[in-house]
Amino acid sequence: MWWKLEEMKRLYDQVMDLRDRKFDGYPLFDSPLVSLLILTLYISFVWYGTKWMETRKPLKLKEIMFVYNCFMVLFLIYQFVWGMFAFYYFGISFVCTNWINYDFPEDFRYRLFPQTPPNKRLYSSQTTPNKRLVSFQGLAAAASFYYSKLLELMDTIFLVLRKKFNQLSFLHVYHHAMTVIFVWLGYKFVPGGPVLIFPILNGSVHILMYSYYALAAIGIRLTRLKRYLTIIQILQQCFLIVLVVVNMFHDCPFMWNLGLLAIIYVISLLILFSNFYIKSYVTSDRHKAQLKEKTK
Repeated sequence: MWWKLEEMKRLYDQVMDLRDRKFDGYPLFDSPLVSLLILTLYISFVWYGTKWMETRKPLKLKEIMFVYNCFMVLFLIYQFVWGMFAFYYFGISFVCTNWINYDFPEDFRYRLFPQTPPNKRLYSSQTTPNKRLVSFQGLAAAASFYYSKLLELMDTIFLVLRKKFNQLSFLHVYHHAMTVIFVWLGYKFVPGGPVLIFPILNGSVHILMYSYYALAAIGIRLTRLKRYLTIIQILQQCFLIVLVVVNMFHDCPFMWNLGLLAIIYVISLLILFSNFYIKSYVTSDRHKAQLKEKTK
């Protein structure tokens, strides 16, 4: 038993040695354990929360949801703007580029994160103070994208408390939980241009999505927009598959194992989103057309 635990610990250390050390010292990035605990609690809440709410009245959370959705829009805009600026300022490519260099001023980051051991501090005197600050802010914005994925778990909590069980699909829970895992893995092990696209691509979609939810919370329903958001989600998955494949076969240090896992995950999302679109819109429209024909 102890031998197996030692072997697992050795394997874990070997994997973690492959990490990019730029995120060392950031909350929740040094170890996956806290994030995995959060996801365990999340899945448990979905399972037991739905059972607990079955005999209770749905909670009215319109005001809270409006504030939450508005906050998410602003939070994602912050990440989106910094992502776009990083591509412009650092000349980053979606292929291979290690998007933030080790160019922090001496002890600048240590003053903000004093728990970071001296041998892990990242600094250099080769860059201008302006660029150092931009680099650090860009790194913080990228980390905040992961934190936003954790915050998005609140979407599910609101559905459970409001007893919107019809919206609590496998796609919803699977997408929210697995995105947390893959964003953590991406930033920890492949923090280059291919990963920086997430705050830009995914962020832009979610800005529209949370804007839609904020308006819906105050009674303004743009029903057609929901259909187009699903189409955008499907196109996003297609683009991500192409992006991962390009990086895997390009001459750059891209982790093949992680790339394959990412492709499998994105393909599964593509299938699930496509199935949702067909059932919600194609089949529904066909059924409505048939009913209309019968009533003539």
